[in-house]
Amino acid sequence: MAVRFVRDAVRRPMRCALIPFVGSSREPVGFFDFGTETFGGDHVYVSWTAFLEMAESAGFVPANDRVQTERLARLEARVQTERERAEVAEAQLAAVEVLKAGGFTSARKPGRPKKQAKEAVA
Repeated sequence: MAVRFVRDAVRRPMRCALIPFVGSSREPVGFFDFGTETFGGDHVYVSWTAFLEMAESAGFVPANDRVQTERLARLEARVQTERERAEVAEAQLAAVEVLKAGGFTSARKPGRPKKQAKEAVA
């Protein structure tokens, strides 16, 4: 029995034998064509989606999923770091709010001092 991979299911029933609602219009990758037919005359196709589900239930993890898992772990670590930085910034902001509420003000105004006009030398 030769198994081949085809883009679209072209023989009746034109859908996956394992997941019946997956037909040519819903399968973005393609089908495995086993070249056999059931007793009712239906051609046997297995969709890429069904193949991945079977592989995952058997414990297979595709290489691109491992890459995505590693990327997700890196992003989660980055999110944790940014949360810690945000907590520190919120604590500093809370301290500033306490000072403002207590009536404390800066000794000098913020920003660059204004230029004073030079006196004309006669």
